[in-house]
Amino acid sequence: MNPKAPGMSTKRLLIIEENLKTASSLKQSLNEFGYEADIAYVDETGEALALSGHYDLILIAVKTIESDGYQFCRNVRENNYQVPILILSASEKIEDKLCGFECGCDDYLSIPFNLSELKARIKVLLKRVVEAPVAVDTIQIADLEINRYAKTAFRNRRPIKLSSKEYNLLEYLAVNKGKVVSRSELSEKAWNKKFDQRSNIVDVYINSLRNKMDNGYHQSLIKTRIGFGYVMQEQ
Repeated sequence: MNPKAPGMSTKRLLIIEENLKTASSLKQSLNEFGYEADIAYVDETGEALALSGHYDLILIAVKTIESDGYQFCRNVRENNYQVPILILSASEKIEDKLCGFECGCDDYLSIPFNLSELKARIKVLLKRVVEAPVAVDTIQIADLEINRYAKTAFRNRRPIKLSSKEYNLLEYLAVNKGKVVSRSELSEKAWNKKFDQRSNIVDVYINSLRNKMDNGYHQSLIKTRIGFGYVMQEQ
């Protein structure tokens, strides 16, 4: 890996590529350029990583205009997340390039490519981000990280797959960290729904949220206060 200048943080790149051998080779080249790189696939986990706010640039490999990689790119952009996206495509057809830009990519590089050109294009894209940074609103509680901009949650950098109702509960509890929140407040403020005293729907969703958040971890972050409600705490 190339040495970094004092005070400079290593940029993190995400590679979206279905072929592990190709992805591993690309990752090695990026490491040699001085970047950290992770590999993911065109699936929900890959999309959650792309929207996590942990990466400075995303490289998406596509083969044809019907490739899922284009839809992946579109999904990221539809979530209003402005991380730079570089499409690496096996096609040089103008219609494929136009499709990539219409899906929201910032640059398009045809395969095969020269590594020096790839390095130069990445450098330009990262420079644009430095000149026009995008604010990402995050909440950090212990090893839990919530990205309010992308509506995603991670624990120990592992994505937590949540429904919209589960996410809204989690975000509301996190924003009110340390405060005991009643079931009626969660229903009315997190869901904009009038609370039904006869229903246990909030408890059902809290249990589901706990199962997804705490599975594999010793520390439970959502505590029950019997007779009062729930509270988000680190201890």
